Order: sequence, then C-alpha cells, then structure tokens
Amino acid sequence: MYQASEKLIEELDPKLPDEFMKRWMVQNDENLTREVVEKNYSDYTQGIKWQLIENRLLKDFNIEVKDEEVRNQYRNYFMGQFGGGNIGEDMKKQLEPIIDSMMKNEEQTKQIYDQLYDDKIAAVLHENCNLNVIEVSGDEFREIALEIQNKNKPKEEQVSEESESDKEA
Repeated sequence: MYQASEKLIEELDPKLPDEFMKRWMVQNDENLTREVVEKNYSDYTQGIKWQLIENRLLKDFNIEVKDEEVRNQYRNYFMGQFGGGNIGEDMKKQLEPIIDSMMKNEEQTKQIYDQLYDDKIAAVLHENCNLNVIEVSGDEFREIALEIQNKNKPKEEQVSEESESDKEA
C-alpha cells in the first residue's frame, strides 16, 4: 500500500497552492513555525497529496464504510477472543451491548473506520493496478520493510540493519 500510494502521488502529482498551504499550516498549528514548515514541507505535502488522491478514489469507486461493518469488526474481534465462530447464541446476544458501548468510543471507532477504508482502497488498487510481484527472501523482505519504515522518519530516528541486529543479539 505504501508503494502504491507513493507511485500514485508521483504519477498524478496533484498541485497544491504552496504558499497558502504553508501559511495555513503555521496558522492552524501553534507548534509549527514557518521555519519548520519550510524545512519539512515536502514531507507534509506527501500526506496532503495522498489525502486528495484517496478522497478521489473514495468518490470514484463509491467506497463507504457503514456502521454495521464497524460493528462486525468489533464482533469478529470479540468472537476471536472466545474461540472464533463457535460461540452460542446467548453469548452473541451478550456481545451486542458491549459492541454498543465500544461504538461510543469515538477514537477507537474512528480507527476501525479508517482501517476499513484503507482495506477497501487497497482492494480497489489491487483490482485496478498492474502489480509487479517479486519473490524475495526473508532477509530481502526485512531490508525492504526497513527502508520503507525509515522513509518517514527523521534521520536521527532512522534504524539501520546493523542496529536492529544488535538489538536482537
């Protein structure tokens, strides 16, 4: 998904009103200064550009997440905790008030909505994009994953292959 979003941003390259965006960021986040925005603007714009593309995908492919889908996510989680689908009707009925309560937790419910949207967008991309599937070894996969992980971190927080190996030893 990370590589797909990067490729779409690169290919579509949505244009942003840069000066307006910089002013808006500083005005709307008291922790940001003009200097910080200037220094990190390209990083910020990647996220904004992806949001624009994502919103277009949601519209063009009529992607939506309904409350019942979120309830099913909660239900599946709890059923998994109780041994999967082999729970009785009484237990299923007892889950409903718990799920009702969980739905009131806005932060957690938003995370589930976001995950369901991400899953649906990934499915649309998978169906509509040409995939370049390559087989890699476990070590190669680890290197690729580490590279992707590091792309979004400041230099001082980046993890190297050696430092990860040292941690495991």
